Amino acid sequence: MAKSINVNGLEIRYETVRRNIRYPRLEYKTGSLVLVLPKDAGEEEVLERYRDWIFKRELEIREALRSSASKRLELEKGFREFKDFVDGFAKKISAECGFRFEKITYRKMRTKWASFSQKRTLTVNPLLRHLPQRYVEYVIFHELVHSVEKRHNEKFWRLIKERFNDYQEIENDLFSYWFAIQRKEGGDDKW
Repeated sequence: MAKSINVNGLEIRYETVRRNIRYPRLEYKTGSLVLVLPKDAGEEEVLERYRDWIFKRELEIREALRSSASKRLELEKGFREFKDFVDGFAKKISAECGFRFEKITYRKMRTKWASFSQKRTLTVNPLLRHLPQRYVEYVIFHELVHSVEKRHNEKFWRLIKERFNDYQEIENDLFSYWFAIQRKEGGDDKW
């Protein structure tokens, strides 16, 4: 059941899920706040403790939702064309930068554009094909950087910046594109 909390004058809706876990977790995976709490945790305590984070994240999501309306999706790009591009770009960029991957798989993911596993598998969300090529390149490059630096630390972002100086803007745009895709998916059965 959805509830709401007022944070700095902003009404924020949320749901609470209780699980057999040790520590509370706050998720915004689908654009709305979900409190994942241990069975004995106090909801109000968690909300108060993370009040500033909730407010900041809510503003970011509302901005992404607002800007998603102006994002143009490339709906005409087929999967085969997309796959050929990603496969070629990943091989090319790996050779240029010394990245290593074992294979590329394609799987629809609920919360990510792509991921890179410990087994060096690059998994790509096929929905990425609807974004402009520069964003596809960025996501693939970002994931392949994980082959040399696992964490999002200073070294990681320095490597990203060597090729994508505007990576922060791209990251923000990707967030907005995610909502544009979700909006399109929810309204069109042919996906």
